[in-house]
Amino acid sequence: KVLVIKLEDLAQLVASFAAMRQIRAAHPHAHITLLTTPPFAAIARASPYFDTVNTTGGAEPMRMASAIKAEKFDRVYDLEGSKRTRAIRRWMWPRGRRWIGFDDDDEDLHLLERHARMLAAAGVWPGAPVETGSAPPPDLSWILKRVAPPRPVPGAIKPKPYVVMIPGGADDRRWPDAAFGAAAAAFRRQGFDIVIIGGPEHSAYAREIQRHD
Repeated sequence: KVLVIKLEDLAQLVASFAAMRQIRAAHPHAHITLLTTPPFAAIARASPYFDTVNTTGGAEPMRMASAIKAEKFDRVYDLEGSKRTRAIRRWMWPRGRRWIGFDDDDEDLHLLERHARMLAAAGVWPGAPVETGSAPPPDLSWILKRVAPPRPVPGAIKPKPYVVMIPGGADDRRWPDAAFGAAAAAFRRQGFDIVIIGGPEHSAYAREIQRHD
């Protein structure tokens, strides 16, 4: 039984699919559970990496630690690396020794490199590319396979290619709205439409980006 933890931030969740793929490959016969939060349940259940998706990741750390210990997971992969998950690990002792998480020395690396180094150190991803800029992006082909091909409509205007922007995220790591707006303006000059996605709590970000565009 394997537990993978990824709680917040859509952009980081998508980036984490690269590590999740490696975990699935390393444990082909295991029952793998993802611990996450409700906004990400649908995309997690659609992915090929998990047998079960648990959306109670917003609970208090002590409660989550008790629940994880009760499930008697053989391994826990912490792809979050946050204060919340570190607190869960502290409450899990001694089963925390089966916990695989980030090395604090890698905090300045991109998430893809941090995950690659973490899985390489755990022996899960032999030969993982860990040099800066070398870690591969996530394979999202499984998402594209679920999308029906567009049907041509006689006389319809051909849609433009578009760029998707995801402005949500932790406040201390968010790109400024003005920078998103400048990028959007540059893409529009090149003939792209701009699509901004996120939850209701991100609508203010979208309005600011539109204002700067």
